[in-house]
Parts: sequence; C-alpha cells; structure tokens
Amino acid sequence: VRMPRLNGFETAALIHARPRSAHTPVIFVTAEAQSDFEQTLGYTSGAVDYIGSPILPEVLAAKVRVFADLFYMQRRLQLQTEELRYSKQQLQQLASHQEIIKEEERKRIAREIHDELGQSLTALKLDLSLIRRRLVSGELSEQAAKVQEIEHTVIRIIRTVRTIATKLRPGTLGELGVAAAIEWMANDFQSRTGVGCTVTG
Repeated sequence: VRMPRLNGFETAALIHARPRSAHTPVIFVTAEAQSDFEQTLGYTSGAVDYIGSPILPEVLAAKVRVFADLFYMQRRLQLQTEELRYSKQQLQQLASHQEIIKEEERKRIAREIHDELGQSLTALKLDLSLIRRRLVSGELSEQAAKVQEIEHTVIRIIRTVRTIATKLRPGTLGELGVAAAIEWMANDFQSRTGVGCTVTG
C-alpha cells in the first residue's frame, strides 16, 4: 500500500486505467496497521482483497492462485460470449441471405409463369376464338359450342395463372414497395371474401 513516490492506490488506478490491464485483479498488501478508511479506499480502487500484517505467505499464494484462476475464467467467458455473438451475427446474415435467395426464386418463378405460360395460354385463347368464328360461319354450331367451352376453360386457366403469379410476388411489390403491395393484397382479399380489411401503419 505504502510505496515511495507512488502509493498502492495510485498504482492500482493506473493499472485499471489501461485497456490491456483494466481487469487485472489487484491485492493490496501492507505490514502497517489497517484502517477502515484505507481498506475502503483499496476496494474502491478496484482491489479484490486487502491483506494486512501478519502476512502468511501460504495464504497470500493461495489467494493469488484463486484470483488468477477467476481472472482467466472470466476472460474465457468473455471470449466465449464474443464467439457466440459472432455466431449469432453469422446466422442472422445467413438467414437474410436465404430470404433474399427465396425472394429472387419467387420472382423468377412468377415471371416465368406470367411470361411463358401466360403468353402461351393467351395465344391459345386467340386461336380458339378464331376457330370458333370459322365454325360458326361454316354453320357448325355444335362444334363451335364445344370450342367455346374449351375457350372458357382456357380463360379460367389464364386467370388462375395470373393469380398464382401475383401471389408469388405482387407486381406492386417491385414497382411501389412493400407498403403498397400489402395494401393491394388487403383490397384483393376484401374483394374476394367480402371481409373488411384495413391497413394501418
């Protein structure tokens, strides 16, 4: 505790002021009579123990070992905590990356359904409409009626394809953003079910 020029309390403050030694355990040792004030000052300075006279070397060595072990255990715990935090960040980044991949896949599938299948069905509908007109003009009304049924079926399939593509990824999501897409989906749900739906936020 008492040293020339620099006492133990000031030394402890300097040790704990440095980042590399901020958590180093300090034991105050004094051969002079202990006072409550100095003990309080020692613990306030960051000491883990305050040993006074008579000093038993075995007791001092045992305490040093205990506090050193506690220090290294705390350090290992800090390192493990940092590793866990890093692992959590990695998992969050992985989850975000997977979500981006899923969104891109939904976008690709929706585009293929809309562009490829939708266009083919539309062309088929036009061909059926043309055939039906020719059958009607050729007084083949029965065959024309059959073609018209097929044409109506194709129209229903086209609507289904558009609905699937929209549910996979609403067009408003890419054009106007998430908020507009949610509002569009709410309105669509309301028109299909008759259930009132209000979007707030």
